[in-house]
Parts: sequence; C-alpha cells; structure tokens
Amino acid sequence: MRKDKNLAAPLHCFDPYPGRGAACQWRNMRYHKAVEITKVEADSIIATTRASPTGVVVISHNEKWFDVRTMSVSEIEAFTADLARIDIAADEAKMALTN
Repeated sequence: MRKDKNLAAPLHCFDPYPGRGAACQWRNMRYHKAVEITKVEADSIIATTRASPTGVVVISHNEKWFDVRTMSVSEIEAFTADLARIDIAADEAKMALTN
C-alpha cells in the first residue's frame, strides 16, 4: 500500500535512500504532484489506463514507483530532473566519504 494516501502531501516527505544520509537532499526537492505507489499499483495503473494527457502514467526510479497521470509534461520533466539531482548528490556524497 501507499506510504501516504494524502494526495496533497509533498513528495519530499519520503526518503528515497533510508539510512544512507541522503534525506537532506530529498527534503530540498520541490513540491511535485507525483504520488509514490507500490509496484503492484503501478502494474495495475499501466494495465488499466487507456489515456493520459501526456501519455506517461507511471515513473520508476530506484525501485520506487510514482503515479504521474495528473502531471503535465513540464511537471514530469521537473520531477525527473529533481530525481536526477538527488542521484547526483547521493553519488557525490558517497565519493566524498571514500576520499
């Protein structure tokens, strides 16, 4: 089941890397309408959704799934850019620890 069924809750309340120290990066992420869902929910959405304004219904990132059916193209682009920035920051933090 979803961790948070409140659709108004900001995405930044979830930590994509529990226990790895990247929570501070996640907290700095902008608000997005994407809702974190389970893989089972994602599979169901993919199988049953016939149309969406953008053609994108689910995004998968680091074994997390997000329902993006209500997002515009620009919102999806901003969301995926923020996910990429989180990955880059986490990689930089790992490299700083190993040096």
